[in-house]
Amino acid sequence: MRLARFWRRLGRLSLLSAVAVLMGLGGAGCHSYHYYDVQVTFDSASTPAFTRSVVTTIVVCQVTISGADATEFDLPHNNSPDQRCPNLSPTANSLDGGMFEYSTFTDSGMLTFTLDAYQDFTRTADCHVGAGSVSVPATSAITTTAEIKVKNTGMSCTTTGNTPGPDGSIILD
Repeated sequence: MRLARFWRRLGRLSLLSAVAVLMGLGGAGCHSYHYYDVQVTFDSASTPAFTRSVVTTIVVCQVTISGADATEFDLPHNNSPDQRCPNLSPTANSLDGGMFEYSTFTDSGMLTFTLDAYQDFTRTADCHVGAGSVSVPATSAITTTAEIKVKNTGMSCTTTGNTPGPDGSIILD
């Protein structure tokens, strides 16, 4: 009887110890995503100012992330209809570039979000029409919001052989 009670206690203690060890190991390897919701606006107050006619010529919005994490992508990102740049639907404010979301495990340091707007698909320097950036601390917060104000660089792309036609095809000049 005493031996049976001893094995039951030992079994209970072993089970509790095993659960504690597993929880400790599970917590050590657990990471949480941190989300950054970044609003893009084309600055109409800068000199030269962005206007609807200038914004409608943008064909590529390239986002570069640097600092505590690093990557690069074009908008729309992840095939999301909310991440258009620029938003050229007839009822939309064309100076509102929309919002994109970026997720990372990084929870310390600084993240710099940079957006470059181009009037051609190959991103030539002569067709770089706008740029803006914002730096935010990478924290343990689940969601952080930021805004990039894209300023007009004053450049205007003429004929590069890489300008888009009305149907999205490339016009070879």
